[in-house]
Amino acid sequence: MGVGLSLYRGLTWGLGLVLPAAAVFGRSGGTWRGALTGASEEGLASAGSVWVHAASLGEVGAARRWVEALIASGVRPPLLLTTRTRAGLERARREMPDTVAARIAPIDLPQTVRGLLHAAAPSRLDLVETEVWPNLILEARRSGVAVLFVSGTISARTEHRLRTLGVAGPALFGRGVFALAQDETAGARFRALGIPASHVCVTGDLKADLPRPASVPGEAARPAMVYGSFRPGEEDAALAVAEALARHHADAGSGAPPGAPLLVIAPRHEDGAERARRALIDARFDPVERGEADRAGAALDGWIARVAAMPGRRVALLTTRGELADLYDHARAAVVGGTFVRIGGHT
Repeated sequence: MGVGLSLYRGLTWGLGLVLPAAAVFGRSGGTWRGALTGASEEGLASAGSVWVHAASLGEVGAARRWVEALIASGVRPPLLLTTRTRAGLERARREMPDTVAARIAPIDLPQTVRGLLHAAAPSRLDLVETEVWPNLILEARRSGVAVLFVSGTISARTEHRLRTLGVAGPALFGRGVFALAQDETAGARFRALGIPASHVCVTGDLKADLPRPASVPGEAARPAMVYGSFRPGEEDAALAVAEALARHHADAGSGAPPGAPLLVIAPRHEDGAERARRALIDARFDPVERGEADRAGAALDGWIARVAAMPGRRVALLTTRGELADLYDHARAAVVGGTFVRIGGHT
């Protein structure tokens, strides 16, 4: 075991002796208490099945496809599903209530990870996309549980960081670790990190393999111009699109002409929603918001059509969780956020 990995193990082991005691200060059902909890009722409920770990909201959507495929192949539900965010947990419980026992993932301390592994006794640990947590991987291997990266991807930055920290190599990624990579580049990086070449296979991206509608409306029938995954700092970019559409509508006469596209902004996080809302109002636009409470009142396509028919300088603001993928089905064109600030963009 390299120096970097040994230091990480030693530090986290020491933290694991004291930090779980702080769970009592967390709110019941909150992410803090959940992250510091090892064994739990979700582990017991899913004992003997597969443990699927998905980082956050988007990965939970991909995990749903994987869970469905596993159950179709004969894996017994419920599977254990862990995620690190409250939004991801809510989506898992909303969309997979009968197929997974979902909880917040334990923080990467040997003791908490070991506790959940002992309670769940999973047949395998499936990590969706890029979730390299050393203790999670090492403790699974120590328990004889195979580790599989599903729809796996590793960025050049992550590979460089793992190498620099002395974490890469067979000690972490060796025997018992496998990867279903998104593409050849990701496959090469997994092999370079220490996963045996025979354990790496290129299978594609789960997020790009979502079920499609039976028929996609023609362009004129798709009223949305989608600005998806809007991030704080991209207000000027979003307003530029909104102003361009407003000029287009003005040139066509009073109000939005029939079939004219409606800008729908889907912020990545709540802080982005507030910044988008404030920027639109300051620029004399009238944002119409769809929140979680509005989901039961109208289907997404009906809501878009209703807002598109409203007079004035209207911009739609989608603040629900898990509807962005469906929103793109109604898009005539799309701008993917994260592109105009230095965060690396989104796939």
